Amino acid sequence: MRHFCLFVFLSVGLIVVGCGKSDEQKKMETDLNEQISKGHHAQMAKLADVDEMIDSVEASLARYDSLAAAHQKEVAQQPKSDLISARDRLTSSREAMESWMAAYRPYNEGIKHDQAMAEMKTEFDALQQVAVETDSALADASRSVHAHEAPVASSKTGIPAHHH
Repeated sequence: MRHFCLFVFLSVGLIVVGCGKSDEQKKMETDLNEQISKGHHAQMAKLADVDEMIDSVEASLARYDSLAAAHQKEVAQQPKSDLISARDRLTSSREAMESWMAAYRPYNEGIKHDQAMAEMKTEFDALQQVAVETDSALADASRSVHAHEAPVASSKTGIPAHHH
């Protein structure tokens, strides 16, 4: 009888353990995993924007000395360090995304719900931070490139440059 009770107890225990996650828990995990996937794809697309902006900054840096010599008054208000800082921030945001991708651990359906949610929340938060930094770096670099090109363009045309 004792063996029978033990067998029943273990069988019920396996059934309860075998039930696993509820549908609601699975949905929560799937939804968060989809948000991470969408964020990842969006950031991958932004890497192309980052690379293009780095090229624009590099082009402005390459022209800086000759523009500064030809248009001292206009260029004096826009130090070269602005462009260098913009390039460095873009490079840093690219490296942050690459670092996130290297450390990323794909969703594992087999782990406990609380652990899965905690791991995915950490991944999501880190990806959001990368996105914020990338957006900020792109916006600042765009302003910097425009600021370096606008005074020279306005001095050539006589029309004041528009500032955004």
